[in-house]
Amino acid sequence: MSVDAKFTIQNGLAEIYQDSARNAQASRRSEDGGNRGRIAQAVNYLSAKKDERDTADLIVLGASALFNPHILLRSGFSHPLIGRRLHEQMPVYATIDLKGVKCYNGSTVLTGLGYLFYEGAHRAEHAACMIETWSSPFPYRPDGALRLERGRWNERLMLGFLFDDIPDDRNRVTVSSRDPSVAHVHFEDYSEYAQKAADRIPQMIDKLAEALPIERIVSTSLGTTAAHIQGTVVMGDDPATSVVDRYLVTISIGICWCSVPAPIPRRVPPIRR
Repeated sequence: MSVDAKFTIQNGLAEIYQDSARNAQASRRSEDGGNRGRIAQAVNYLSAKKDERDTADLIVLGASALFNPHILLRSGFSHPLIGRRLHEQMPVYATIDLKGVKCYNGSTVLTGLGYLFYEGAHRAEHAACMIETWSSPFPYRPDGALRLERGRWNERLMLGFLFDDIPDDRNRVTVSSRDPSVAHVHFEDYSEYAQKAADRIPQMIDKLAEALPIERIVSTSLGTTAAHIQGTVVMGDDPATSVVDRYLVTISIGICWCSVPAPIPRRVPPIRR
């Protein structure tokens, strides 16, 4: 068994969180006007239940697509697109029983990524799909990862179908009216574009059956999140339609970067027909 074979914050950058000033809740940034124009120069944060403030020459927000816009909104930004267009991959998980093929022999939880349904003319009509192959016998699935049949306990395949969704103004992040320190997430639904692709999962499984001895489909279910949230800080060159520019600098605030995955280009790349 490999331990800490994959980089995580806990096994690679844990020492950062030993500093109490760094293990704090950022609330807003402060700016300085004067001769330098509007430039973010300080961050206000809560540490050990005390309000603190630190100055800096360069401020980079790396608080995810949920909390980057939350901090910007609490800092006095009023751009109508801040927090809007929240989206991520639409995850659908499938449990499939195989005949004579053993699974769970990989060295990591996710051992394979399939792109056979990703590129193509179909993207003009419905979303691209990436397939994850799970190699853990203990995933959080209602049917269980193991078959209750003698000698065939690992003849079960766990797949994740991840559909690339598009930005949606209905989904957004705002500041909670009850507690401003809390980000309020309003998620209406996945787009019709993603749902059309998810409706094709039976055909996708039929295609996989050309190479795999599929015995039966145990279940398919919509997941809660693919943990790839993005889109709440729109990227572009026009301040009227963008929150950050192509260099991730917050427009109208000279030095205040927003790191990925919150930014997304104002126009998605052309879809191949």
